[in-house]
Amino acid sequence: MNSATANSSAAKKREWWRREAARLGSDWNGVMELRISVAPLECGICGAVPCATPSFCTACRLADQQQPRLAQREIKQRPTPQTTIEAILYCVKARGQSALQESANVERLSRCDAAALAQIAARMAKLGLGRPVARWPEFQRLQLSSPSRRPSRRIIVPDDHALMRLVRRIAEAQAGERTQLTYWAACRVGEMVASGLLDAHDAAAVIAEAATRAGLPRSEAERTAWSGIRRTGRLANA
Repeated sequence: MNSATANSSAAKKREWWRREAARLGSDWNGVMELRISVAPLECGICGAVPCATPSFCTACRLADQQQPRLAQREIKQRPTPQTTIEAILYCVKARGQSALQESANVERLSRCDAAALAQIAARMAKLGLGRPVARWPEFQRLQLSSPSRRPSRRIIVPDDHALMRLVRRIAEAQAGERTQLTYWAACRVGEMVASGLLDAHDAAAVIAEAATRAGLPRSEAERTAWSGIRRTGRLANA
Protein backbone atom coordinates (compact mmCIF):
# COMPACT_ATOMS: atom_id res chain seq x y z
CA MET A 1 0.00 0.00 0.00
CA ASN A 2 1.55 3.32 -1.09
CA SER A 3 1.45 6.47 1.02
CA ALA A 4 -1.26 8.09 -1.12
CA THR A 5 -3.60 5.13 -0.61
CA ALA A 6 -2.87 5.07 3.13
CA ASN A 7 -3.57 8.79 3.48
CA SER A 8 -6.84 8.42 1.55
CA SER A 9 -7.92 5.51 3.76
CA ALA A 10 -7.10 7.44 6.94
CA ALA A 11 -9.03 10.47 5.71
CA LYS A 12 -12.08 8.32 4.94
CA LYS A 13 -11.95 6.79 8.41
CA ARG A 14 -11.74 10.21 10.06
CA GLU A 15 -14.68 11.44 8.00
CA TRP A 16 -16.72 8.36 8.96
CA TRP A 17 -16.01 8.93 12.68
CA ARG A 18 -17.03 12.58 12.34
CA ARG A 19 -20.35 11.59 10.77
CA GLU A 20 -20.97 8.99 13.46
CA ALA A 21 -20.17 11.49 16.21
CA ALA A 22 -22.67 13.96 14.72
CA ARG A 23 -25.31 11.23 14.34
CA LEU A 24 -24.93 10.01 17.92
CA GLY A 25 -24.59 13.48 19.41
CA SER A 26 -21.09 12.66 20.70
CA ASP A 27 -17.77 14.40 20.26
CA TRP A 28 -15.57 11.56 21.51
CA ASN A 29 -12.98 12.08 18.77
CA GLY A 30 -12.85 15.79 19.50
CA VAL A 31 -12.13 15.10 23.14
CA MET A 32 -9.35 12.64 22.29
CA GLU A 33 -7.81 14.98 19.70
CA LEU A 34 -7.87 17.87 22.15
CA ARG A 35 -6.14 15.76 24.78
CA ILE A 36 -3.40 14.75 22.34
CA SER A 37 -2.91 18.32 21.10
CA VAL A 38 -2.51 19.92 24.52
CA ALA A 39 1.13 20.64 25.28
CA PRO A 40 2.49 19.01 28.45
CA LEU A 41 2.36 21.30 31.48
CA GLU A 42 4.06 21.11 34.84
CA CYS A 43 2.12 18.81 37.14
CA GLY A 44 0.99 20.50 40.34
CA ILE A 45 1.27 17.23 42.28
CA CYS A 46 4.63 15.68 41.34
CA GLY A 47 6.18 18.80 39.74
CA ALA A 48 7.35 16.93 36.61
CA VAL A 49 6.99 18.07 32.97
CA PRO A 50 5.12 16.14 31.72
CA CYS A 51 3.55 14.41 34.72
CA ALA A 52 5.63 11.39 35.82
CA THR A 53 2.74 9.54 37.46
CA PRO A 54 -0.45 10.61 35.63
CA SER A 55 -2.75 8.00 37.18
CA PHE A 56 -1.72 8.79 40.75
CA CYS A 57 -1.73 12.56 40.26
CA THR A 58 -5.15 12.45 38.58
CA ALA A 59 -6.53 10.58 41.58
CA CYS A 60 -5.03 13.21 43.91
CA ARG A 61 -6.60 16.08 41.94
CA LEU A 62 -9.97 14.35 41.89
CA ALA A 63 -9.78 13.87 45.64
CA ASP A 64 -8.98 17.57 46.13
CA GLN A 65 -11.82 18.64 43.82
CA GLN A 66 -14.31 16.39 45.57
CA GLN A 67 -13.90 17.95 49.00
CA PRO A 68 -15.48 21.40 48.35
CA ARG A 69 -18.64 19.69 47.08
CA LEU A 70 -19.26 17.96 50.38
CA ALA A 71 -21.05 19.65 53.24
CA GLN A 72 -18.86 20.33 56.26
CA ARG A 73 -21.11 18.08 58.32
CA GLU A 74 -20.50 15.16 55.99
CA ILE A 75 -16.76 15.78 55.90
CA LYS A 76 -16.54 15.42 59.68
CA GLN A 77 -18.43 12.14 59.56
CA ARG A 78 -16.36 10.57 56.81
CA PRO A 79 -12.85 9.13 57.17
CA THR A 80 -10.09 10.96 55.33
CA PRO A 81 -9.78 9.64 51.74
CA GLN A 82 -6.74 7.41 51.35
CA THR A 83 -5.77 9.37 48.23
CA THR A 84 -5.30 12.50 50.38
CA ILE A 85 -2.91 10.60 52.67
CA GLU A 86 -1.01 9.14 49.70
CA ALA A 87 -0.70 12.59 48.09
CA ILE A 88 0.92 13.99 51.24
CA LEU A 89 3.32 11.05 51.59
CA TYR A 90 4.20 11.12 47.90
CA CYS A 91 5.26 14.76 48.18
CA VAL A 92 7.30 14.01 51.31
CA LYS A 93 9.09 11.12 49.59
CA ALA A 94 9.85 13.26 46.55
CA ARG A 95 10.89 16.52 48.24
CA GLY A 96 11.55 15.68 51.88
CA GLN A 97 9.88 16.90 55.05
CA SER A 98 9.81 20.48 53.78
CA ALA A 99 6.96 19.40 51.48
CA LEU A 100 4.70 19.43 54.56
CA GLN A 101 5.01 23.22 54.61
CA GLU A 102 3.77 23.63 51.03
CA SER A 103 0.36 25.28 50.81
CA ALA A 104 -1.28 22.31 49.07
CA ASN A 105 -0.14 19.90 51.78
CA VAL A 106 -1.02 22.29 54.60
CA GLU A 107 -4.55 22.37 53.20
CA ARG A 108 -4.62 18.56 52.89
CA LEU A 109 -3.41 18.17 56.48
CA SER A 110 -6.21 20.43 57.67
CA ARG A 111 -8.68 17.90 56.23
CA CYS A 112 -7.08 14.87 57.89
CA ASP A 113 -8.79 13.19 60.83
CA ALA A 114 -6.97 11.60 63.77
CA ALA A 115 -6.62 8.21 62.08
CA ALA A 116 -5.12 9.79 58.94
CA LEU A 117 -2.63 11.87 60.95
CA ALA A 118 -1.58 8.80 62.90
CA GLN A 119 -1.08 6.86 59.67
CA ILE A 120 1.02 9.64 58.15
CA ALA A 121 3.22 9.90 61.24
CA ALA A 122 3.68 6.11 61.43
CA ARG A 123 4.57 5.74 57.76
CA MET A 124 7.02 8.64 57.89
CA ALA A 125 8.72 6.99 60.86
CA LYS A 126 8.84 3.67 59.01
CA LEU A 127 10.49 5.39 56.04
CA GLY A 128 13.11 6.84 58.37
CA LEU A 129 11.95 10.41 57.85
CA GLY A 130 11.67 11.10 61.58
CA ARG A 131 9.13 13.46 63.10
CA PRO A 132 7.50 16.01 60.78
CA VAL A 133 9.26 19.35 60.48
CA ALA A 134 5.91 21.11 60.12
CA ARG A 135 4.22 21.38 63.49
CA TRP A 136 0.80 19.76 63.76
CA PRO A 137 -1.96 22.29 64.51
CA GLU A 138 -3.19 22.13 68.10
CA PHE A 139 -6.60 20.68 67.23
CA GLN A 140 -4.92 17.91 65.23
CA ARG A 141 -2.55 17.04 68.08
CA LEU A 142 -5.60 16.67 70.32
CA GLN A 143 -7.15 14.37 67.73
CA LEU A 144 -4.05 12.18 67.76
CA SER A 145 -4.50 11.58 71.48
CA SER A 146 -8.08 10.35 71.01
CA PRO A 147 -8.97 6.76 70.00
CA SER A 148 -8.44 6.26 66.29
CA ARG A 149 -11.18 5.11 63.97
CA ARG A 150 -11.25 1.70 62.44
CA PRO A 151 -9.46 1.67 59.08
CA SER A 152 -11.83 2.49 56.26
CA ARG A 153 -12.49 -0.15 53.64
CA ARG A 154 -10.20 -0.09 50.64
CA ILE A 155 -11.44 2.00 47.75
CA ILE A 156 -10.70 1.76 44.06
CA VAL A 157 -9.81 5.15 42.64
CA PRO A 158 -10.21 6.19 39.01
CA ASP A 159 -7.25 5.37 36.81
CA ASP A 160 -7.16 6.70 33.25
CA HIS A 161 -5.09 3.71 32.07
CA ALA A 162 -7.55 1.27 33.66
CA LEU A 163 -10.47 3.06 31.98
CA MET A 164 -8.76 2.87 28.60
CA ARG A 165 -8.07 -0.85 29.12
CA LEU A 166 -11.77 -1.43 29.79
CA VAL A 167 -12.71 0.55 26.68
CA ARG A 168 -10.27 -1.53 24.61
CA ARG A 169 -11.68 -4.78 26.00
CA ILE A 170 -15.16 -3.72 24.88
CA ALA A 171 -13.90 -2.60 21.47
CA GLU A 172 -12.16 -5.96 20.88
CA ALA A 173 -15.19 -8.04 21.93
CA GLN A 174 -16.48 -10.53 19.38
CA ALA A 175 -20.11 -10.84 18.35
CA GLY A 176 -22.02 -12.74 21.01
CA GLU A 177 -19.87 -11.56 23.92
CA ARG A 178 -20.26 -7.80 23.67
CA THR A 179 -23.14 -7.52 26.14
CA GLN A 180 -21.37 -9.71 28.70
CA LEU A 181 -18.08 -7.81 28.38
CA THR A 182 -19.89 -4.47 28.58
CA TYR A 183 -21.60 -5.54 31.80
CA TRP A 184 -18.30 -6.77 33.26
CA ALA A 185 -16.56 -3.48 32.38
CA ALA A 186 -19.48 -1.50 33.84
CA CYS A 187 -19.11 -3.42 37.12
CA ARG A 188 -15.41 -2.52 37.26
CA VAL A 189 -16.21 1.15 36.61
CA GLY A 190 -18.94 0.95 39.25
CA GLU A 191 -16.25 0.11 41.81
CA MET A 192 -14.59 3.42 40.93
CA VAL A 193 -17.93 5.19 41.29
CA ALA A 194 -18.33 3.63 44.73
CA SER A 195 -15.12 5.37 45.82
CA GLY A 196 -16.90 8.70 45.37
CA LEU A 197 -14.21 10.00 43.02
CA LEU A 198 -15.91 9.24 39.70
CA ASP A 199 -19.31 10.49 38.60
CA ALA A 200 -21.77 7.71 37.74
CA HIS A 201 -23.16 9.52 34.69
CA ASP A 202 -19.67 10.12 33.27
CA ALA A 203 -18.78 6.47 33.84
CA ALA A 204 -21.97 5.26 32.16
CA ALA A 205 -21.37 7.56 29.18
CA VAL A 206 -17.85 6.17 28.62
CA ILE A 207 -18.95 2.52 28.78
CA ALA A 208 -22.08 3.06 26.68
CA GLU A 209 -20.12 4.96 24.03
CA ALA A 210 -17.51 2.20 23.80
CA ALA A 211 -20.18 -0.51 23.59
CA THR A 212 -22.10 1.38 20.91
CA ARG A 213 -18.96 1.69 18.81
CA ALA A 214 -18.33 -2.03 19.31
CA GLY A 215 -21.69 -2.81 17.71
CA LEU A 216 -24.34 -2.85 20.45
CA PRO A 217 -27.53 -0.83 19.91
CA ARG A 218 -27.37 2.44 21.81
CA SER A 219 -30.29 1.63 24.10
CA GLU A 220 -28.87 -1.79 25.01
CA ALA A 221 -25.41 -0.31 25.62
CA GLU A 222 -26.79 2.33 28.01
CA ARG A 223 -29.02 -0.17 29.81
CA THR A 224 -26.15 -2.63 30.29
CA ALA A 225 -23.75 0.10 31.45
CA TRP A 226 -26.16 1.36 34.10
CA SER A 227 -26.97 -2.18 35.23
CA GLY A 228 -23.32 -2.91 36.01
CA ILE A 229 -22.65 0.48 37.60
CA ARG A 230 -25.69 0.18 39.88
CA ARG A 231 -24.60 -3.25 41.06
CA THR A 232 -21.09 -2.30 42.23
CA GLY A 233 -21.44 1.47 42.56
CA ARG A 234 -23.78 1.34 45.56
CA LEU A 235 -26.40 3.42 43.75
CA ALA A 236 -29.99 3.21 44.90
CA ASN A 237 -31.36 5.10 41.89
CA ALA A 238 -29.59 6.64 38.93
